[in-house]
Amino acid sequence: MELFEVIRRGYAAGKTIQGLSKKHGVYRRIVRQALGNAIPPDRKAVAREAPRQARVAENAYKAPRAESGSRCSIPPLVSPGAQFQAMKAAGK
Repeated sequence: MELFEVIRRGYAAGKTIQGLSKKHGVYRRIVRQALGNAIPPDRKAVAREAPRQARVAENAYKAPRAESGSRCSIPPLVSPGAQFQAMKAAGK
């Protein structure tokens, strides 16, 4: 809303649409909207479906397991302390 006000003042001071768009980093279409109406148009609410990311992640986890026949496709995590203890016991 403040941007529209600044654009309108700049245009009244004699600046061009192209100059105002470059100065404020907006498209010329936005500058023309500001000159046509002091209040910006409401934003459209987009109706979207639920994301399918969880399903993709699940399949990415299951695929390597099925191919290799192992029970787990991800190697077990070893804490640094346990790793140190194992190296110490091995004499390294």
